[in-house]
Amino acid sequence: MRTSVHEIPVELMSRRRVLPHGISIEQIAAALAALPTARISVHGTIRVKGRDTPVYGDGLVDFGRDIGFTSLTTHGTQIEQLTVGRDKFQRLPASQQQATGKLWLWRPEPHDLWRQMIAAMPHIASCTSSGAEILSGEPVHRCSFLLKPKGTSSLSRPREKKDPSVAELEATLSALGRDRVFLDVWLADDLALRKVREHSTALRRALLDGSTSVVATTAEYLDFGVSVDLAAPSADQVLGYPAD
Repeated sequence: MRTSVHEIPVELMSRRRVLPHGISIEQIAAALAALPTARISVHGTIRVKGRDTPVYGDGLVDFGRDIGFTSLTTHGTQIEQLTVGRDKFQRLPASQQQATGKLWLWRPEPHDLWRQMIAAMPHIASCTSSGAEILSGEPVHRCSFLLKPKGTSSLSRPREKKDPSVAELEATLSALGRDRVFLDVWLADDLALRKVREHSTALRRALLDGSTSVVATTAEYLDFGVSVDLAAPSADQVLGYPAD
């Protein structure tokens, strides 16, 4: 008699990587890598000196072209960001647009967390929970994963050398003040992705007064295949863009 996924303890699921319908973590990683376009919803909290400030917004992303746009609100201020590969452009306030004749401020984006997370997923992801749900009226199956590159994975042999993708993800998370990422995926009966949620918390360095700042963010991707019309700004519209 086959054991139901719901009857397997979480600690065994983490070690055995039990997933519904016989699907593997490698298949889910491949499906994530093949996503075309999506809507993105972002929300989070910035806590400094015990005071929480919400951050929220939405946008669009084209995974194939490596371009995305988000409009975020925090402290009552709207921040528009356009990311193209390793370049991030932040829309300038109207006053600065008039003063400079530019529309965007260029900021380099040194990390590609999404790509690194998917690449490392088959090597370190642990399934922490799995269950049936209803999403927008459709029966789906949710799988939750923990990606923690630091230390020896429960799926690896002791002293086994880390895959380069794991080391790369660990370095990126460390630079961002994090050590792990939580990932939830919702699968339809045909195993097609319906929704993806990424969550992480960054513990920043201690402030001068001894307190710390914490940033917790959640990004949800849905409506896969939605029409996305985004383009990189021309160089003459960007302030601080390098000559090359």
